[in-house]
Order: sequence, then structure tokens, then C-alpha cells
Amino acid sequence: MYFDRTLLLARIVVACMPALLAWPVMGTGDPLASGRIAVRQTVQCCYREGSVSYVFIRQAGNDRATVQTSRLLAPTDPTLIVATELMPGRYMVRSFQRACDGNCGFLDPPIDQCSSDLLDVRQGMTLNLLVSVVPFGGCTITEETDSI
Repeated sequence: MYFDRTLLLARIVVACMPALLAWPVMGTGDPLASGRIAVRQTVQCCYREGSVSYVFIRQAGNDRATVQTSRLLAPTDPTLIVATELMPGRYMVRSFQRACDGNCGFLDPPIDQCSSDLLDVRQGMTLNLLVSVVPFGGCTITEETDSI
């Protein structure tokens, strides 16, 4: 069977042309085209055996988390949990704790849960949030006026 490499290469280039032409448009070429959410957390005192903190950032109308993170042993001092670039839009931040059961290899079900209202993220802006957790008493998410 005759195999023409030049013809095959030409077909591949033609097939990939739309992606090659769109390449400069895709991605995060301009950092000002996105916004940023930074979430710090503080825990008032402690869970007896420690806990793991969870933060989810979800775009409005999307059931899947856009960003999710967890951190072993919830910090008592305000600590940056997550900072991420996001496309402009409306987002909700959700946080909860999972207390350690004997050790942090075994976790209790989620407790001390809270969610933010819908947050508008615009081009070039940074939204600084603070999750304040009271063990076995819930949590709140507030906007910080100082930059992180």
C-alpha cells in the first residue's frame, strides 16, 4: 500500500487549522481578563482531635465545584486556604469542617458549614474573603476590606 507522508501531513494541518488559529484567543493571555478570589480561614479554638477544612468555589448555575481545596488541621490564626484566578462571573463559596475521629485518617461527617451569597467577580478585581469557624457552632463568610 502506497503511503504519501506529504498528503497525510497536509490533511493533519488542515484538520488542526481551527485550533491553531484560535490558540491566541484561548487561555489566560491577559491577567486582567480574569478576577481573583482569595479565601482565608480562622478557627476559634479547636476540635479535640483536629479537623480538615474544606473550601469549594462554585460558579452560579454550575453544580460542579470550579475550585476545591482541603487543608489538614484547621488553623487558629487567619490563614490563606485558597487563592485562584477565575473568569468574570457570579460565584458562591462554601466551607465546612470534618473533625478527625481518633486521627485525621478517619473523618467525621461535615459540620460547621456555611455558604456565601452570590459574589460578582469582575475583570482585574480581587475578592478577599474570611471564613470564621466556631467549632460545633457553625461558620460565617465575610468580605475583607484589606488585601491579603
